[in-house]
Amino acid sequence: MCSKIEEPIISGRRGSGTVFFSGCSLGCVFCQNHDLSQSGKGTAVSVSRLADIFANLEKRGVHNINLVTPSHFVPPIADAIRLGKEKGTGLPFVYNSSGYDAPPSLEMMDGLIDIYMPDLKYADDALGQRYSDLPDYFTVAQTALREMHRQVGDPVIENGIMKKRHPDKAFADAWVD
Repeated sequence: MCSKIEEPIISGRRGSGTVFFSGCSLGCVFCQNHDLSQSGKGTAVSVSRLADIFANLEKRGVHNINLVTPSHFVPPIADAIRLGKEKGTGLPFVYNSSGYDAPPSLEMMDGLIDIYMPDLKYADDALGQRYSDLPDYFTVAQTALREMHRQVGDPVIENGIMKKRHPDKAFADAWVD
């Protein structure tokens, strides 16, 4: 799907190549994507087919490949990104999650994701408990946000569009704390 509904900083004029994953690790009482996140709707695809989906989105001219709610499918997504890159996919990959991501999962994505776009829900564990039935939401999200930033550093924005990391090593080194 090509989406211009996402944040303008990633969708720009040509849209963001969104790939929605059904299911969600949260159960937010206010979920706007309940049909996808909680009902089990969706189509199972192989790693190879997912890599082909990435290539087809790139052919459509989108700015990036936007992985929406990927947290619970990280190993096959990582394999599909690698395969897609081997086949020539050159767009930035966006990891668009709730922010409730396990460090081992994020570590699997290190070097594969160019832009992290966490949708931080709460800055208080009590609110996470109340609205998503997660007593440790903010504690987990803080750790995840630190890991995301460690991997990609500060955003790179060119002509109003968020881009992947700069390929120049000297520039990348400036992002290290």
